[in-house]
Amino acid sequence: MNHKLLTLSISSLTILSLAAIYQPPVLAQRTSFYCDTTKSPPTTYIKSRGRRSAVIRWNLGIGRSSALQRCKIVSQRFQRQYDSGNLRFFKTGFLNGYPVVCAARTSGDRCTNRMLLFTLTRGSNPNTVLAQLFNLNSLASSAVINQSGVPPVSPVIAPQSSRDRSQGGENNTREADFANEKTYSFDNYLNNLPNEEDPSDEPTLEGN
Repeated sequence: MNHKLLTLSISSLTILSLAAIYQPPVLAQRTSFYCDTTKSPPTTYIKSRGRRSAVIRWNLGIGRSSALQRCKIVSQRFQRQYDSGNLRFFKTGFLNGYPVVCAARTSGDRCTNRMLLFTLTRGSNPNTVLAQLFNLNSLASSAVINQSGVPPVSPVIAPQSSRDRSQGGENNTREADFANEKTYSFDNYLNNLPNEEDPSDEPTLEGN
């Protein structure tokens, strides 16, 4: 009987020791994207590794989508792609005739509708947008994408008029002219995130 109790005690200690060795990541270290609506304009933020940084400030709504709606939708996309393990790279490209920024699992992946993060207005250069996003030598406030509806930095879907389709603007970046798709590492982005002060109460994550 004593032998059985001793064996049980040793087994219990072994399990406790293994549990002490392996500690799962704390929730506070989870990378999250959310739409912060506590200030104007609504802003897509990333929070990771104890830092909080603005990604896109939504100054303007387009069509039936308000700036707030765009903020929520795109923040959800970022979170969904990250949780699915797809957000290992940022990738530029074109979808349905619009310049876009997508998530990618590998540097060789192409943009697809399933991997879409956000769409730009026609005439925008997605490489310029990502260059601004990765402008690590600038202050956080100037490195954030400001969605103002003015090309080349304008991460919104803009309906194309018949005049646009027939003529096109002089400064437009067309799909046929865009041969230099760019890829940026998400890990490098995280490693160089500028830090902004957290509000006293952390905003609630919008969406799934």
